[in-house]
Amino acid sequence: MTLFHGCRRHTLLCSLLLAVVWVLLPGQASAQTCAPNTASYNVKICSPGASSTSPVRVQATVYSPTSPVSHVKIYVDNVEVYATDASANTFTVDQSLTMPAGSRFLVVQSWNSVGAVAKASMFVNVTSGTTSACPKSSVDMTVTICAPQNGATVTSPVRVLASSYSTNPVTHTKVYVDNQEVYAIDADAVDTSLPMALGSHWLVVQSWDSGGRVFSRGHTISVSDGTAQSCDPGTVNNTVTICQPTEAATVSSPFRLLAAAKSSSPVTYMRVYVDGGAIAFEGALSKIDTSISLGAGAHNLVVVAWNSLGESFSASRNISVSGGCALPGTDLTVIICSPAAGATVPNPIRVTARARSDSAAITAFRIYVDNQEVFTQTTGNGGSLDKEIVVAGGNHSLVVVAWNASGQAINSGSRSFTVPAGIESVKHIIIMYQENRSFDQYFGQLNAYRQRNGIPGTVDGLPANASNPSDDGASQVSAYELNTVCHENVSPAWNESHLQANRDAPSSNTFLMNGFVYTAASFARAETAAGRTYSDVNGLRAMGYYDDTALPYYYFMASNFATSDRWFSPAPTRSAPNRYYGFAATSAGHAYAAPSPLNVKTIFDLLEAAGVTWKVYYTDVDAAGAPATWGNSFANFANKYGSKVVPLSQYFADAAAGTLPAVAWVESGYVSGKDEHPGNNIQIGASHVKSVLDALLQGAAWRDSVFIMTFDEAGGIYDHVPPAAAVSPDGIAPIDLQPGDVGGNFDRTGFRVPLLVVSPFAKKNYVSHTVADFTATLRFIERRHALPSLTNRDAAQMDMTEFFDFANPPWLTPPASIPAQPTTGACYFDRLP
Repeated sequence: MTLFHGCRRHTLLCSLLLAVVWVLLPGQASAQTCAPNTASYNVKICSPGASSTSPVRVQATVYSPTSPVSHVKIYVDNVEVYATDASANTFTVDQSLTMPAGSRFLVVQSWNSVGAVAKASMFVNVTSGTTSACPKSSVDMTVTICAPQNGATVTSPVRVLASSYSTNPVTHTKVYVDNQEVYAIDADAVDTSLPMALGSHWLVVQSWDSGGRVFSRGHTISVSDGTAQSCDPGTVNNTVTICQPTEAATVSSPFRLLAAAKSSSPVTYMRVYVDGGAIAFEGALSKIDTSISLGAGAHNLVVVAWNSLGESFSASRNISVSGGCALPGTDLTVIICSPAAGATVPNPIRVTARARSDSAAITAFRIYVDNQEVFTQTTGNGGSLDKEIVVAGGNHSLVVVAWNASGQAINSGSRSFTVPAGIESVKHIIIMYQENRSFDQYFGQLNAYRQRNGIPGTVDGLPANASNPSDDGASQVSAYELNTVCHENVSPAWNESHLQANRDAPSSNTFLMNGFVYTAASFARAETAAGRTYSDVNGLRAMGYYDDTALPYYYFMASNFATSDRWFSPAPTRSAPNRYYGFAATSAGHAYAAPSPLNVKTIFDLLEAAGVTWKVYYTDVDAAGAPATWGNSFANFANKYGSKVVPLSQYFADAAAGTLPAVAWVESGYVSGKDEHPGNNIQIGASHVKSVLDALLQGAAWRDSVFIMTFDEAGGIYDHVPPAAAVSPDGIAPIDLQPGDVGGNFDRTGFRVPLLVVSPFAKKNYVSHTVADFTATLRFIERRHALPSLTNRDAAQMDMTEFFDFANPPWLTPPASIPAQPTTGACYFDRLP
């Protein structure tokens, strides 16, 4: 057994992790069952839970049905901390490891005798067992929830550990569960244990400061009874087994539903029906473990499964739901159970209601907020309504209307409630990525521009003495201003990116930022040798930069609205893998362009499943006449979502009319040269961005929109700030590195890239110094629409709310005089500068 043999590359973390208090060998501790999942080759982690004190006991079982397990490793924050050999089809790991306090990413990975890999991962909030401190953020109006973690499964009572920070003193803090206040304290920190019912819950911690400002953060959690998360499907083909709840059980809402299907052909889909009509849950899976909310009273559940032959089979349960929203005592009546009248509740708002109609069954519900329809339920669901909605901050009126089979409309009457101003004020998120520019090349001179224009705030821009070793290493090449708005290409690919970070030791995590000139020269010579003549064979173009004389529009927008000087591309490689991260928060292990479309979930899949409107607007078509969108890098994207991919002309029409979707993705001019890729004219690209943003600024949707523009990677152009440590999105190491390629993993970012955050809510002159990569744009969308994370990478990002002031929007009226973006700069390639 080898322990911590990977620590030579991670000295600081390993110095903390090496204090292994004791290692459990067989028979050393009382047995705790970690039953294997025998459905397929897999790793199952039974402990720890979402929160644990150090030392942390790691229990996991590996099952490999056809080939024996050969060895197993444990990783903490992508560092190998334990390894052992095995020789059985079922193998159990039971180890206790000391871990530093904080959020830790735990991976248990196995290999079997034929080399197949299986793994399981989770985040663990590690505490010392002696402190209740939850470190405060340094960002104004921020709530930090240290426990429970977002998406965690916990047992009741649930420990809630949180802190709040504001530039004004925080006067009081409240905790809400499912929009009901359950705890309050006149302080800036919470450390309490709260009883919660089994099932899924929306936990919100909200604070008020002495200036009357309100800010909050929410987590989705699941409360379990600690029992196994699996349901045995049995041995009889074409059957559905419902393990929980049991027949005639009385449960509280929400309740846990566990079911599994068995068939001789693969089970392809399952669906849960309630009371003969309403679909409560569905998905392309063979097992169900979910929480369902129903009103009080008797209900019938039917779980239906389909196999690959199209055969369907089902099972049913009769249950009784206690408490909750009770049936009215009077015929033709709708009562609203939540939110309470006059309540102040954070988003999302849980609306529960019951309707009674003795002569004809309830057939539908509608929810109206401020006389606008926001939700329609097309089934009666036994006279029950339970729906989470998102509304803007402010005072609102709520009306629920039910219809019965006779066509009668039954009105609840109006109920008032208040929502603190927050991210829900955003109705449209527009995202646009350009190509291959570093922060220092574009925004390295922002400080001088801000000072000349009396704009507060500082940026970590291009140092005055910035330089890189020459190609031959004999001298230093200093940064210089480019006179041409065009220059030859530079490579940002995997090997080159690692060499740029450390020319002499590219596989190390010591970043000297000294290989930009070297890789630019090597690339130019290789291209010339291949018949594509380059003039700059010494790589000097990598040190060139621009200022506001070339890019006045970008400099104005970045200085007046919001930007960041710690905004990175997600991976140290070229465009394609980073573009995969932009849509899916992972490259699925690819350090290079994938040979075929990726079969992973994208942000569009999440939006579609949640019923959130979206479109992709394309600028160009490819050689085959198809829309030029990176969406086509994902399996079945065009088949599933072709109607959602529309030309940019439709964007201009939608922006003018105020009919933009909730999420709009603008694809740049990759074919027409409007994407600012090296080799193209940067001023034409910047002017293209301005036209897209001008349509928003001048259109009907401006008052509730956010526009985010960034670049997919730094393009091999110099930046002085080293890459940042990053969470591996899915534990997958690079799968397409070739012999001789630089080793590495997806546990660090690429280089810094420019960012514009333009919105009526954007803080004036704001510069973020919070480390993030651009999967934070996905986190922002997920936060706004209460969506789950795609991978561990986007889950680890900031949610970008620090860029905004939702309570007092600074830019409801856009700036009066935004400079034009010239397109007449000198464009040449045969010389520098």
